[in-house]
Amino acid sequence: MANWYVRIAGADATLSSSYTFVGSNPPSCSGTTKVCSISAEDDGTGKPIITPDIQSEIVTALSTGINQPDVLLRSQS
Repeated sequence: MANWYVRIAGADATLSSSYTFVGSNPPSCSGTTKVCSISAEDDGTGKPIITPDIQSEIVTALSTGINQPDVLLRSQS
């Protein structure tokens, strides 16, 4: 089961070390310009496994400003 992870403000959205585990429910995120959180499998250390599919969703979300199934956006850093 995938978990939700919130990106640390200002951190690189493509690195697993940039995220903090928040649980099985998506966090509250609103906006269109920055990655807020991702849903992914845990790597065993409390960090997400960023697969090519999730990387693709990150790119799509950032280029369209639209949330994707496993990527939520926000307006703050």
